[in-house]
Amino acid sequence: MNSLWWSFILLAAAIGVIGIEMFVPSAGLLALLAGTLLISSIIMAFLHSLGAGVMIIMAIGILLPVMFMIFVNVWPNTPIGRRILLKRLNNDDVRLTGEHYDEQLALVGKTGIAKSKMIPSGQIIIDGQKYDAVSEGLPIENGDHIKVVAIRMFKIFVRKIDPTEAAVIHSSLEDDIMSQPVEDVFGDN
Repeated sequence: MNSLWWSFILLAAAIGVIGIEMFVPSAGLLALLAGTLLISSIIMAFLHSLGAGVMIIMAIGILLPVMFMIFVNVWPNTPIGRRILLKRLNNDDVRLTGEHYDEQLALVGKTGIAKSKMIPSGQIIIDGQKYDAVSEGLPIENGDHIKVVAIRMFKIFVRKIDPTEAAVIHSSLEDDIMSQPVEDVFGDN
């Protein structure tokens, strides 16, 4: 066998070792072996002729990026890749749940009054219940009307509203028959 054949054999062996590296954790030893095989393949090709050496270098220049792309796309799905890389989470995986959180979500859109000065956190009262909350902007003074704008990570975020806006919200709720207790709608019989 001449040196050109050895060059191709060493190149094929390097590609095989790179493929094995995807599935076997070797702390870089297989990568070192693959690099040695690639360099040996180039040397053997240049021993045959200048054209063969340049051809092998160009082949390696094309093969390595292609192998890298395959590695990036395939490796996360291998057993070792799944153990090392973090799983991508979707919204359902990180959505908070539970009775307490559902109760807090029901507060979004409701209005109340600040019980303490909020710079940026303090206490609020909504429907006679006290809650800890965080101002979503400017400080809120004790007694100011507030509106719950969001619930994030079990924190209630509020913003200051003017009293006329609070009155409009409350009057629209009073006009809404569905938001009133049954006793108020039908009376005590």
